[in-house]
Amino acid sequence: MREERYVNQLRRSCPAMGFRADYGGSRVAAIRMFCVECCGGTRKFVDQCKDYACPLWPFRGSGPKKRPSGTVPSKKEYDEMRAKSDEEDEDA
Repeated sequence: MREERYVNQLRRSCPAMGFRADYGGSRVAAIRMFCVECCGGTRKFVDQCKDYACPLWPFRGSGPKKRPSGTVPSKKEYDEMRAKSDEEDEDA
């Protein structure tokens, strides 16, 4: 669990972004705050993030970005996983 002091410290260091995330309904600000927190509270490291498996990776920084190939399952692999999962649900 995150320490409340750290989260409040992040909001104090970026109050406009914190306000947009908490009260403005800004998904972009919420994603950015998550990424800043994940990167140890340093905004400059967000754009250098290499955690390609993170579901928010394409949305960090300024606009969607394409992941390097092979870092997450392909659409075909996801379809196969879903089909297998559906079969297991039917068997249960």
